[in-house]
Amino acid sequence: MFNTKGKCSPHAFSFTILLILISIMLNTGYAQQYWQDGFPLFQYIEAWNYVQIDSLIKLQAQSTRYDAMETYPFILNGMDWKWPLNNPALGLPAAEDIDFRISQGYPFYIVADGTGHRVVEINPGATEPVIVWEFYSSNPASDNYLKYPVSCFTFEEALSRKYVITDKLTHRVLIVNRETKVIEWTYGDKTPGDGPNQLNYPSDAIAIPNSSRILICDQGNNRVLLVDRVDKSIVWEWGRSVSEGTLKVPVDIEYVAPLNSVLITDQKNHRVLLVNIVSNEITFEFGTGQPVTSNEGLNNPTDADWLSDSHIMICDSSNKRLIEIDPNKKIVWQFHRPLNGLIDADRMPDNRTVIVTDDEGTRNRPIRLGYANDSLVSKVHDLNHNVIFDSLYLNLNKQTDTTNVRIQIRSASQVEDLATEDWYGPTGKNDFYTQSVTAINPIHTGDLKFQFRVFLDTQDPLFTPRLNNLALSHHFYDADSTGQVTSTIISVPPSQIVTQWDSLTFQTIIPTNPTDRQNVHIELRVLDAVKNIDLIDPIAVSPLVEKHVVRLGENVNWKGKGVQAIRIKAKLFTSFSSLTPIIKNWRVDFSTMTSTPSKIAFVNSHYSPVKYYHTTIPISENDPNFQFIDLVRVKLQDTNLSQLQDNIRLTIRVRGGQDSATVNLVRQATGEFVNTIGMRAFISRFPDTNDNTFQISDRDYLEVTYRDPLDPDDMSTAQVLMIQNTQAKVAFVNRLKAPITEASLNDTVYIRLTNEKDQDFSPAQDTLFVEVFDNKTADNENLMLLETLDSLGTYSSGEFFSSPGIRLVSGATGFQTDGRIQTLPGDQIGARYDDNFTPDPVVTLLIRQIQDSVDVQISGLYEFLIAPNPFYNEHHDILKLRITSAIGALKLKKIEIFNIAGEKVREIAGETIFPAPLAENQPGYMDAWWDLSNESGNLVSSGTYWVKFSAEVTSSTDLTTQSISVFKKVLIIH
Repeated sequence: MFNTKGKCSPHAFSFTILLILISIMLNTGYAQQYWQDGFPLFQYIEAWNYVQIDSLIKLQAQSTRYDAMETYPFILNGMDWKWPLNNPALGLPAAEDIDFRISQGYPFYIVADGTGHRVVEINPGATEPVIVWEFYSSNPASDNYLKYPVSCFTFEEALSRKYVITDKLTHRVLIVNRETKVIEWTYGDKTPGDGPNQLNYPSDAIAIPNSSRILICDQGNNRVLLVDRVDKSIVWEWGRSVSEGTLKVPVDIEYVAPLNSVLITDQKNHRVLLVNIVSNEITFEFGTGQPVTSNEGLNNPTDADWLSDSHIMICDSSNKRLIEIDPNKKIVWQFHRPLNGLIDADRMPDNRTVIVTDDEGTRNRPIRLGYANDSLVSKVHDLNHNVIFDSLYLNLNKQTDTTNVRIQIRSASQVEDLATEDWYGPTGKNDFYTQSVTAINPIHTGDLKFQFRVFLDTQDPLFTPRLNNLALSHHFYDADSTGQVTSTIISVPPSQIVTQWDSLTFQTIIPTNPTDRQNVHIELRVLDAVKNIDLIDPIAVSPLVEKHVVRLGENVNWKGKGVQAIRIKAKLFTSFSSLTPIIKNWRVDFSTMTSTPSKIAFVNSHYSPVKYYHTTIPISENDPNFQFIDLVRVKLQDTNLSQLQDNIRLTIRVRGGQDSATVNLVRQATGEFVNTIGMRAFISRFPDTNDNTFQISDRDYLEVTYRDPLDPDDMSTAQVLMIQNTQAKVAFVNRLKAPITEASLNDTVYIRLTNEKDQDFSPAQDTLFVEVFDNKTADNENLMLLETLDSLGTYSSGEFFSSPGIRLVSGATGFQTDGRIQTLPGDQIGARYDDNFTPDPVVTLLIRQIQDSVDVQISGLYEFLIAPNPFYNEHHDILKLRITSAIGALKLKKIEIFNIAGEKVREIAGETIFPAPLAENQPGYMDAWWDLSNESGNLVSSGTYWVKFSAEVTSSTDLTTQSISVFKKVLIIH
């Protein structure tokens, strides 16, 4: 025999067989083929243990994302200047208010130092501030003594610089000449009250430009006053009238000249409002009246300033924020970090802002806010592995035109080397990361320590760029785990056979750095895909070369001869977490020859495939029924063997039993293998396994399996159903399945088969066909019969019934395949059924003459005809009706049916029979107008019944209508 196609075993064959073999080789042909994986992508059915497969095979990268941010975001500090606490000459301020003036382009700050009992003006200077003016007296009895100054407002008048000072604890407002330090005007007699020239803990005061009036925030009296300096008269007051608006601890005021309005900070009402001096109306208000921590309100505001663009800057003290809102009450600017104890703020022309705040725990300290370019360096971050950096992710807040964030990275394997490393952007030392999801410079590959530095740039002191978060994605390879991958099954289609596995070739990508090459390792194995065993010793792949060739068939250890399907398995190792072994492509070359799949089937004596055999209980060859049982035959088609072997032995088994037999298939001239002498099978539950017959139960199967010895994947099977042959009984019946021997024209007759279990092929409803014929009219029709349910509700009854039946119609000549039988009275019609157990059982039926037609000549003014009458239930199906009027249109109103005792058994509405009137001389026909049931739906008994027709007739001559009633008698016989 042949172990592989095209290769001969040591057993000798005849010279003829060798010539046939050569012929097959020439006709089918050997071919060189290859399997290649890697273009356009690798395709595998198995992969596990940290393996990544795309266009390459390598270790699965352990991808991570490292959040490199510190505990706070990277942002410009914004503290442009602070009152120095280490300069004794300046003193320790406890500022309650700060104002500024610009002289010759330089700013000067005026500070109301509450607990220091003074007002000072300082030059902040480039390095250290200097006090350039001071109003102070240590004598409490002096008018110049300030007990607790809380506000100082500067203005020019008559070419002199003057200051409006609010001394809260002496309940007065005074105007001081800067040059002479003389008090030129006061309001308040140093006693709290709300009478003329009295105030109650005032908190702020300002001079109205180009007028003689002073605007005073009289906090203790919850009011705002406008006082004329000439006679100290109150020309306007607001805040204590319920109708106008009630103030609650006002702390700051500002005059808005373009609107002739007062901006009031109403602290305990948690609001800022704008009041028109002429109308006393509130024209703008921000705040809800309650403390609010969201952007919709305020919490204890301490100061509000009207800006040149109609925005309002607010010290939202308890919320620790300095904000700017627009006329739509939306926050359009906010200082980037909380400000504790925020009291006062003033925006300068250069967009810097001077404030009074409790910064760093120092109470009421003057500070200047203004963002400026700066750079910050992160702490050292440790990634725990030598990694390959992927992308940098940034979460930034910056303004397109005024701010920017630039980032660089440096890295090293050891922390002590980090300080000497250069900083890099994405492409080199002179560029920067500015966008999120930017590829990280590969210069950092293999490092595990890194730092980043952030350049924060701004062109406007009001705005700062903000780096909220910085994260790096990277990957590494687990040096403690082995990657393993198995290829798809490498085989040929069923039409071919592998005769030789020739070679395995593959490529690897080796590390660029020669010193790294010993850190990566690959081991390859070639496996029998069916048995999953090694076909060659494991192959250790050298990391020093890129192209590899393994000669499989020539290897002395090769065990793959005759194997039809293989797999390649690779194991990947690394000893350095930033390196991975990489396989670029696999290819297997092999030789093949053409093959064809086998096919096996159970067949009949003509060698045509069959789905079932008929058999019976054991009988002898002399039994006349022996000729009607089948013999078991098998046919095998396999061109791979057809020219190499003369016979094949196969085992046929009984699926549900223990019997089996071996058959010898002999090669025919056509190349097929068959057992020319069939084997007998009998219905029996007691097998004899040595008698070369099959003992089998009814409805059991015979099975046979064939496997191509040259192609293990080529397997074919067949099965056949064994059915005990039974003799069917055929009968003509009526629709109630009662046997009949006669029928009349226009009857419908039915066929019933019983005891036909050998045609019951499946648990579902089966069908068969019976031929109905009339030899005299030469008509025949094939009538389909359906299997009926048995008592258990399953289709195993062996009974078949034709429903619907077949109609008998008058005709001397048959029209075949019209679904009816053309016949004449006196003819005999027959039913022929082809059963292989008995030759063509035939039954006949006599056609008799019975008047059952409504097609008769009309005689009278109108006629109501019922047929057939009498009605025989055993061979009639339906009652027919014809109605005709010769004198006009007839409309049927109703039909009433009475039994012989005069009892009404059924009433039928006329419009359900004939919905429209019947025209004159135009008969109306209706079949099955009464189904012989009563009002309860039950079938009426045999007997005589009276049918009353009620109708209306409209004359065709004078159009008069008359009602008529007609009685007809009908006889029903069951």
